[in-house]
Amino acid sequence: MFKKLKQKISEEQSPSKSPLAPDQQGRQRSTSAGNRSRTSSVTEQQDDSLATSDRENGSLSDNNGNDPISSQRNEPQSFAQKLQMRVPSMESLFRSPIKESLFSSSTKENLLRSGSRDSLNKIDMENPGTAFDPPSDIESEAEDSVGSVEGLNKEQLFNRLHRMDKSLGNYRGKYSELVTAYRTQQRDKEKLQSILSQSQDKALRRIGELREELQMDQQAKKHLQEEFDASLEEKDQHISVLQTQVSLLKKRLQNGQGSSDVPECAASPEPDAERSLQEVDADNSSTPDADGNATSTLNALQVRVKRQENLLQRCKKSIRSHKEQCVNLSSENEALQNQLHERLQELEKMKELHTSEKTKLITQLRDAKNSIEQLEQDKGMMIAEAKRQMHETLELKEEEISQLRLRVKKLNSQCEDLQQQKETFEKAAFEDAEKTVIASQKTEDVLEKLQMEEQIKAIEKASEEERVNLQRELSRVKQEVVDIMKKSCDSRISEIENVHAEALLNKEQEYNEQMRLKEQDFQDQLNAVLKKNEEILNLQQKKKK
Repeated sequence: MFKKLKQKISEEQSPSKSPLAPDQQGRQRSTSAGNRSRTSSVTEQQDDSLATSDRENGSLSDNNGNDPISSQRNEPQSFAQKLQMRVPSMESLFRSPIKESLFSSSTKENLLRSGSRDSLNKIDMENPGTAFDPPSDIESEAEDSVGSVEGLNKEQLFNRLHRMDKSLGNYRGKYSELVTAYRTQQRDKEKLQSILSQSQDKALRRIGELREELQMDQQAKKHLQEEFDASLEEKDQHISVLQTQVSLLKKRLQNGQGSSDVPECAASPEPDAERSLQEVDADNSSTPDADGNATSTLNALQVRVKRQENLLQRCKKSIRSHKEQCVNLSSENEALQNQLHERLQELEKMKELHTSEKTKLITQLRDAKNSIEQLEQDKGMMIAEAKRQMHETLELKEEEISQLRLRVKKLNSQCEDLQQQKETFEKAAFEDAEKTVIASQKTEDVLEKLQMEEQIKAIEKASEEERVNLQRELSRVKQEVVDIMKKSCDSRISEIENVHAEALLNKEQEYNEQMRLKEQDFQDQLNAVLKKNEEILNLQQKKKK
């Protein structure tokens, strides 16, 4: 049905596909003003095509004005051809490169942001604007009253065609708005994806830096721990040496002996302890007064012990502080690992959400495409059914008109025959005898009356049968239309029924008026014949008297 239209659209689109690919990015940046201009140009082209079709139809009507029957037969065919050429095909829209851009990627996805991501990435990501809400097609569906065109003249058909062109322009404008909204959403989605990838890269870099810092801290902690252990061992040894020296000095002072009693095991690797022992030995060997020297050395050793104890306390404090730092670093490491795990979980959730929304949008677009194709098929079927009904009704009307014309001719011929018979009978009545004329005239009048009554009854019966057949056919057509368009075209069915009812009433009124006029003519003729016969009888009776 739409082969010619599809061929034209494919021929128009085949040269335009090659320059469309490099200019696709420029078209994605076009604004709503460009779409408005595009829709306005489409509507202007439609108006021009409508004007040319009107001129063609006007020329056809002028050429066919002499033959009304042939013009009535050619008008529905030309209208059906133009209607086929003007029906919008959504397949052409889905064949265009816009379809490829539509189904190449999903629409814009709303990303969920948390406070932890804002604190980590320090990027203020706001939710984009509200999603595009295309206007509903309720108004255009209400205006689109595709029904039976029975009983409509040429102007009404052209008006309906003009309305269909306007609705086509509205659909194309809405589709262009939908495409622009989809492209804006696609651009927003790309921006959000770039921002998300940047934030993910920053997060990964931050995580790597934290891991490196953690490793460095762990290595420093191990190194400090080893140094602390070594220093603690050295200080423990030094303390043990000092304690042994103090105990030996006390014993030496108590016993009054010299440095010869000091065991060799008391030697310390510490240079201060060796110097103190050498000084003590030198003092003991050089001075005979051992008591004074012993007290001085004891005091010096006590001062040195206190100094070492202070140093030991400071070392313990530093060890404690380093242990606390190690604990803090371990806790920070655990916190960072937990935070890293949470970020990875959030990223996985975001990926799952993106994939699910993408699949949903793809399925929605496929469903929308299938529904549009189904509506296109339904619309084509409805238009074909309406055209078929229109052709059938026009053929029935033409047959009825031809039959009525034949009947009128027959009735006129019968009237002429009756007139001729009446004249012959009048002549025969004057020539023949009075009795035979009166009897023949009476019988002829009775026969003529009976024949006329029978003819009138037959005509009435035939007209009644035709009217019943028309009503049955009309009810059948109505039932089929109701069965086909019951779900989505209740209002259209009511309009079709009203149009059919009005047409039927007009037909019945015209037919009744014609029958009434014919009956009046026949009655007048019968009355005239009866009057003439009565006058003849009166004249004959007067002649007899």
